[in-house]
Amino acid sequence: MAIGAALKAFGETLTKQDLSSQMAAEHAWFIRGDDPPWGKGDKLTKPYAESPVMHRCVKVLADIISGIPFELFEGDSDDPVDVAHPVARVFARPNERYSGRQLVSRTVMDTLLFGNAFWFLDGLAGLSAKQRAVKFPMFLRPLPARGARPKADPITGRQSGWTVMTAKGQRDYALEEVAHFFLENPYDDVMGMSEVGPASLDMSSMHIAALTNIRMLRKGGPGVILERADPNSAALYGGETDDSIIHSWNENFREEDDRNALLLPPGLKASRDGATQREMDFEKLLRFSREQQAGSVGVPPSLIGILEYANYANMSSQLEYVYHFAAFPLANRIQDAIQVNVLDRFGTGLKGYFKTEAVKAMYQNLNSLLDGARKLVDMGVPFTEVNERLEIGIDTDKYPWLAKGYIPFGMTPVDALDEEEDDDEDALPQKATQARELSRSAKWMAYMRTTDRLERLYLGAWRAFLGWMQTATLANMAGRSERVTQASGDDVPPDGAVDAKAIESTEEPARRSVVAGRKSLAAEVQADMEVWGLLDPRVTKLVQGRTVRIKLSGRQAAARVRATISEGVTQGESVQELADRVRQKFREEYAGQALTIARTETLSGFSAARHESMTEAGITRHEWLSARDANVRESHQIDGETVTVGTPFSNGLVHPSDPDGPAAEVINCRCVAVAVVEAA
Repeated sequence: MAIGAALKAFGETLTKQDLSSQMAAEHAWFIRGDDPPWGKGDKLTKPYAESPVMHRCVKVLADIISGIPFELFEGDSDDPVDVAHPVARVFARPNERYSGRQLVSRTVMDTLLFGNAFWFLDGLAGLSAKQRAVKFPMFLRPLPARGARPKADPITGRQSGWTVMTAKGQRDYALEEVAHFFLENPYDDVMGMSEVGPASLDMSSMHIAALTNIRMLRKGGPGVILERADPNSAALYGGETDDSIIHSWNENFREEDDRNALLLPPGLKASRDGATQREMDFEKLLRFSREQQAGSVGVPPSLIGILEYANYANMSSQLEYVYHFAAFPLANRIQDAIQVNVLDRFGTGLKGYFKTEAVKAMYQNLNSLLDGARKLVDMGVPFTEVNERLEIGIDTDKYPWLAKGYIPFGMTPVDALDEEEDDDEDALPQKATQARELSRSAKWMAYMRTTDRLERLYLGAWRAFLGWMQTATLANMAGRSERVTQASGDDVPPDGAVDAKAIESTEEPARRSVVAGRKSLAAEVQADMEVWGLLDPRVTKLVQGRTVRIKLSGRQAAARVRATISEGVTQGESVQELADRVRQKFREEYAGQALTIARTETLSGFSAARHESMTEAGITRHEWLSARDANVRESHQIDGETVTVGTPFSNGLVHPSDPDGPAAEVINCRCVAVAVVEAA
C-alpha cells in the first residue's frame, strides 16, 4: 500500500514505532459501529433518502394508508359526520401546507423510519387546562420526529413535555400540545422503535460492499489482504484484537494497490487477493438484501419493482398480504392514537375510523368470496346461510327471497321440487305461477341494485346541500353578540338561495336516475332504444318536473332549522349553545329526512323515465310490482295488477312514484311497474 493510502486510512504520518497505538485507537470504529475514520460517506445514515429500496417500501405503505378514507362518526351513528363539521374540516385541511392525506402520509413515514411521529396541536396557546379540554385545535402540524425528545420535570422526574430540535433551534412543547404516535419499544417506555432500523444495518453493509466492488474495478483487479505471518502466533495485540484488525482491513481496504511497500507491524503480512466469494456473489447478495429490506416492513418485493417472482396469479395475494399484515395494522395504531390523543382529549364525542372496506384490494377479496358463494348457491344452499358462514356482509333482510335455496336450472326453489316428476296437468298452472313469482322477484331485485346505487349518489348530493346550509347558518351566527335575546330569520340563508342551491346540488343525480330508468326498460324488453345522454332534452323535461318538490324540501329543512334557533333563543341560550343546537339539528337532517328525500326522488325519476320509454316503445300494458315485505303500504300491495299504460292503477297512481300522486302514496315508495309484452 502506498504511504498516501496509509495516511488516508489512519489520519496521520505513521512510523513503525507508533503504528500500533494509532491502529488501536482508529480501529474502534468497526467495534463500536462508529463512522469509519476515512470519512462518513461510506455509511448509510438516512435510509429513506439514500436507499431506493427502503424509499419505495416506506412510500408504498404511506400511499396505501393515506389513501384509505378517514371518517368521523358521532355516537352509534352509521353515517359519518358531514364535511362541514368543524372537526372534519380540521382533519380535511389540518394546516396551510398539508391536506389530510398528506398529514397521514407524513405520520406513516415518520413512524416507520424513526419509530415515532408527532403532531403539534396548534391553536391552544393561552388557554387554561379547562378550556383546552373543550376547544378543538385549529391546526394539526407535524413535528420533526428525529429531533424530538421527552422532557422530564426536574422535581418529580416524570415527563412534562417534549423538546424538539428544528432547523430554527430548540423549542419546548407541553404534553397536551403534542399527539405522539409510536411503535412499541421493549427497551424504552416513551420512545418508539423504528421498523427499518435493523434493515438499515444490512443496507449499510451492502453499501460498503458495493463501494468495495467499485474500487476494485477502478483498480483493474483485486488488491491486498492482511493475514498472520504465523497462523499459530499473535502478531501485535494478540487474540481477537488481531483478528479484528485483519478483518477490518480485508473488508474495507483490500482494493488498495500494493505497488509500494506496506508498513506492517511484526507478525502480519500482505498478500495479493483474488475476488472473494462475497464479491463474486454480489449480485445475488444484493437481491437477497433488498428482499430482506422489503420484508422488514412487510412489503412484498413485487410492489417495489422487484418482479423476478411476480406474475398475474400471485399479485392479488401479495396486495392482500401488504394490506392485512403491514398497512392495516399500522393504520389501526395511527387510528387509536388519533382517538386517544386528539378526539378523546378534547371531548369531541367522535369516533375516527380508517374505512378499510373502501380499499380496492378488499373488493378483489370480496369478489373471491362471491365466487365461492356462487358455487354454494348453485348447490341449493340458501344465500342467507352462505352470507352468514362466509361473512360476506350483505344485508339479506332487504331481500327475503334469499332465505330460499335454488338450483341453477330454471332457478326453481328447492322446496318446490318433487321427488318424482309430476306430470299431472292440474299441477302445471301452479308451476307457472311459481315461475312468474320467481321472475318478479328477480326483476325487482335487479331494479333495487340499480336504484340503491343511484340513491346513495342522491343522498350524498343532498347532504352536501345541507352542509352548505349549515356552514352558512353558523357563519351568520358567529357575528352575533354573546347573548341573543331575539331570534333572527337572517341566520339561515333566504329561500331564494336555498331553492337555487337545492336544485343545483341534486341536478346531476336526478338526471342519472332518469337515464338509468331508460336503460333498465330497454334491457327488460330487449328493445334497441336510443340511449339518452345526461343533457338530452327529454331528460331535462323529466328532471324539471321535480323543481317544486325539491324547493319545498329545501325550504322545509330551512324552516326546521329556524324553528330550533327560535326555541334556543326562547330558552336564553348563548351563541355557542345555539350553534351546538344547530349542529345537532343538521345531524338529524343528515340521518333522517335526507334518506327519505334521496329514495323518493331517485325512484320518481327512475319510474318516470320507464313510463315515458314504455309509451315510446309501443308497450300498451304494465304490471305493478312491490317489494312484498312488511314495509309495503296497504294501497301498494297490488302485485300482479295490470293496466293500460297511462291508466291509473287502483291506488290512483299512473305508475309507482308518480310525481303527480299524493305525497302519502309516493314518499319512500320502492315499487316498480314492469312491462307486459304480448306474445307474438
